[in-house]
Amino acid sequence: INHILTNMEQRGLIERTRSTTDKRVVYVELYGRQYPLCLTVLAHEKICKEWGGLEQMAKAMDAEGEQAIPITAKLLHILMEGGAARVKALAWMEGIDAPELPKVPAAETLSGLLVLEDVSMLQNNVFEAIRASRAATVEAEPPKEGKNAETTQ
Repeated sequence: INHILTNMEQRGLIERTRSTTDKRVVYVELYGRQYPLCLTVLAHEKICKEWGGLEQMAKAMDAEGEQAIPITAKLLHILMEGGAARVKALAWMEGIDAPELPKVPAAETLSGLLVLEDVSMLQNNVFEAIRASRAATVEAEPPKEGKNAETTQ
């Protein structure tokens, strides 16, 4: 897999990075454009509708050869939509303008762009995004006043 990733990066097809502001978002660069990937609740619902759940989706991702392209493209599309929705929602919650994101390509468009060499790398990115999205983290500040203030300090 590392060999495939290195080849694709050398050809300038992909680059993956983690978001510095949101640990649940993984960015994939595809043909010079960066797309956020995230397993949001809506993305999870779409995966359940398409494959019946995450386990069944993972089994479908084991498809061989050209059968893997449309499956990877569909899942990538779903996670791109989830990533874009999360980035925009977080910006709204923070009261700032959302960053400009590229339009999420349709699954059919992604299928037309991908070749077999791309599939393994993109599947890696997809699974990294799912793991990051499912990570359990809680950010909270202790109360400064009130009856719980003393017990949290």
